Order: sequence, then structure tokens, then C-alpha cells
Amino acid sequence: MCPFTICNAHVHRGDGSPPFRGWLSVAQHRISGMGAGDPHRDSAPCLDADGLALAPGFVDLHGHTDVLVLANPTLESKLLQGVTTELGGNCGLSIWPPCQGQAEERAPWEAAFGLDLSLPDLATFKARLATPGLGANYALLAGHGNLRAAALGYAARPVAPDELELMVAHLQHFLRWGAWGLSFGLAYLPGMFADADELAALGQRVRGRGFLAFHLRSEGDQGLEAVAEALEVGRRCGVPVHLSHHKALGRQNWGRVAQSLALMEEAAAAGQEVTADVYPYTATCTSLASVLPNWAHEGGTEAMLARLRNSDARPKMAREMAGRLADQQWLADIMISRTFHQAGRDLEGATLADLVRRRGVPPEAALFDLLLADRGRTEIVRLNGMSEADVELVLRHPRVAVASDATARALSGPLAEGKPHPRAFGTFPRVLGRYVRERGTLSLPEALRKMTSLPAARLGLVSRGLLQPGCHADLVLFDPATINDQATFAAPVQAPEGIIAVWVNGRQAVADGRLTGALAGRLLLRSPTGNACQA
Repeated sequence: MCPFTICNAHVHRGDGSPPFRGWLSVAQHRISGMGAGDPHRDSAPCLDADGLALAPGFVDLHGHTDVLVLANPTLESKLLQGVTTELGGNCGLSIWPPCQGQAEERAPWEAAFGLDLSLPDLATFKARLATPGLGANYALLAGHGNLRAAALGYAARPVAPDELELMVAHLQHFLRWGAWGLSFGLAYLPGMFADADELAALGQRVRGRGFLAFHLRSEGDQGLEAVAEALEVGRRCGVPVHLSHHKALGRQNWGRVAQSLALMEEAAAAGQEVTADVYPYTATCTSLASVLPNWAHEGGTEAMLARLRNSDARPKMAREMAGRLADQQWLADIMISRTFHQAGRDLEGATLADLVRRRGVPPEAALFDLLLADRGRTEIVRLNGMSEADVELVLRHPRVAVASDATARALSGPLAEGKPHPRAFGTFPRVLGRYVRERGTLSLPEALRKMTSLPAARLGLVSRGLLQPGCHADLVLFDPATINDQATFAAPVQAPEGIIAVWVNGRQAVADGRLTGALAGRLLLRSPTGNACQA
């Protein structure tokens, strides 16, 4: 790679300090120098930035690409919005160990891409990423859901001592391999069946070896109790706590983020290390099956589908969901984003209210039958789940990073199908366009800190997320006057505007808003000392 210099840029270090007009040089994959004014005449050839903003590459602390990185190694939708590092394995869902039902979940993608996505061990994942390479850097958390399912399946009970021992062994292997911590998905199967003692028994093994990321047990009516539980587990373990996609879900809970953020501050004042992340939308994205009562999930997918067919279980589920099913606003807010049976493709973009009208059946019948047709895999977007005021309040908090909560998508092919949440393409440009330039919620330097040095520090990356000599040359050049998201709920597969160029480890991955084809990303593994090392 030839050395080069970017000159005539507004250089943002990524630490929240004001930018300076100047230059930055790159050599051997790292930043070799930087300064104000013009570079020396004998420096490397200059790329004229023409007064655009130059920042560290964005660090997406909450991604869900996971095993699909093997099908989309360019990480296209992430790179196009300036992300140079993604952390996968969130919400308790990771690539390993193999567990019940995983093969069926991956089967549609295997068929679509002609790939074998089974991973008998972590060495296989590492080997498969070596060729052809990665568009962006990639790191992983171990997932509690995988650990629990591999040890005891989807049983709704406490773990037995021998099962916990197996979970611990898997976790320690994952951490030795290079995971950056442990994630919990306490609203999902099978994490919903774990108690705080189980979480702490595993979490303590992460002490000095990363952090604990929590998809909370509730982000709605019991949200404050869920935050308190996560903080208490972190205290018991002596491990930093990170609250994923922090929010207050449901109109009856709007405004409660002020209380949950106060809980974070109380914990921090008492000496606890705690952070969170947020995406800049009032809509969520999840599986339709997640709206069912917890007991409906016991035993896994096949058991859930059997209950959906059962003449006794269906009325019981409907009774427990009666409040939601009778709420016309809730039905209108649940948009079907992806179906997995051919006859249901015309439903993508429709709401549950639309489905009820089309089918002419009660809401519970429409919902249950759709899940049966899709074998429980239906994906949804919940529109209007949060309030704009809450999103801005969380976004402004100094301990909160910006993150997408998205799988890397593509502009064409299988990963462009359906109606995915627009955050897959738009998260980071949306913050810089809507919440910096248009609404003034954040200053540009502070927004960039939340996208770069803050998530890099939470992850434990010591040479990314900042512009300073010696750091890896992960860079984003963008136009603050035009940057914005273009992805919408109706047309979510659209690249953003205003991202001019992206470099990953010193190689240009995006030029004039398009991928160059360079695959300079690295699998980032946590070393015993906590530093990143290349796989």
C-alpha cells in the first residue's frame, strides 16, 4: 500500500474536541502524521478533501450480521454509511456453539447463497473469513442464548450444576478465542428463562476480559426493573455493563428513559462502569414470535409451532395477548418486514391491521397463522414504538453511543429482499443529518465521539476510534452539509448521501459513495491483555 496524505480537511479527532483545518498522512495501514495547515512539500501525494470533514471510521457497537458475514463479507450497508468496525454477537445470539434449531434458521440463507453456514467450531469461522476477506473490521461477543441452548435446549427452568459447568466451559473457550465479552438477550428464547443467579455465574467469568451487553428483560412496562437487574448483575460480577438499544417502548412508558438514565448515573457515581447505545429511530425491529407469551416458546420452535396449532393453547395465548390484539393502534404499528414463505411475500410492508382486513379473520388468527406459515421466522418492524423526545434524550446522554442494531445488508441479491428496518443503511448518516444539522440535538464533534472513540473504548479497542499518529487508518470523509439517510420504511434498501470516501486499515473501501471492492478489514480478536489483534 502506497503512503498518501489527505489535505485541506476539517479534521475531527473523534474525542469530542473541535476540528482543525489540516492534513493527515497514512503509511503501512496506520496514521503516520497529522497537523494543521498544509503538509510539508516532501510529504506523500495529497488527496484534496476540499474542506470536507474527516473523522475516524464509525464503530458499530451493536450489529447483528453474525454468521451472515460469510455471505456478505463486504458488509456493504455498513461500509456505505461509514462503519469500519462492527461488533456482532449481540442480544444473546452469536455464531457458536451450535444449538437446537440453528440449522433450520440458517437454511434459507444457505439456499439463497449456496453456502454452508454451519460452524462446528470457532476455528472454522476464522478460516472461512480468511478468503476472500472482509470489507470492514469485525469483532464478536459470546452469546448467552447459544450457551444455554447448547447446554439444556429451550427448557423453562433453572440450569442444573452440570449444565452450568458446560456453559462456563463454552464461554471460557469463546473468550480465549477472542470474544470481547458476553451478551444477554433476556427478552428472547432461551434467555428469558434465565434468572439473575445464572447471569451472574457466567458474567463473573468475564471479569477483566470484556463487558456484559444486555438486551433487557423488558424495554416497556418493566423497563426500570430490567435496568436495575442488569446493573445488579454487573455489580455482583465486577464487570462493566452495557445497555443495548436503550429505550422506553410503548406510549404508556414514554418519558421513563429519564428515570432509567438516572439509574445509570447513580450506578456510575457509585463507581460502576456503565454505558449504553441507541439507534436514531422511533421504530423497533424484531421477530413476530417475540410478541407471544414466554411460555409459548418453551421447548423451542417445534414446540411453539405445535402450540400455535393446538386448539387449547391458541385461545390461552389469545387471552393473554387480548390487550394488544384489541388495540387498533398496536395492530397498525406492527409492519411485516420479511416473510419466509412464497405466498406471504406480498405481505411485506403491510401491517397486522392490513393482514386482518385482507384475511377477514380475528387478529389472533391472522397473527398465529402467519407464524405457522413462516415456521416462526416472520420479521417485523414496530412503528411508533418510542417517542422522538425519548430518542433525543438518550442520544444526548454522554455515556450513550450510536449503534445500528442491524444486520449488514446489500443493495442487490438476497440481502436486499424484504422491507428491513432502514437503520441497516441509514443509522450513522441520519444522526449527522437529522440530529446534528437539522435539529441541533448534538454538536458535530460530540456526535462523532459517540460514533468513534466512545464505542471503541467500550469495546476495548486501543488503536481505533481516534485520529492520532499510530492509530489504524480507519477513516471517513463526508460532507456535513449534505450527509443524510435515504433509506425509508417503504424503500429501506438505499445508500445514504454525503459519505464521500471510507478507508479501512489504510485502503479505500468507498469512493464517491460506492464500494471499491477492497477487502482490507480484519477479524479483531481480544488478546489476554485486552488489545485487539488481527486474526
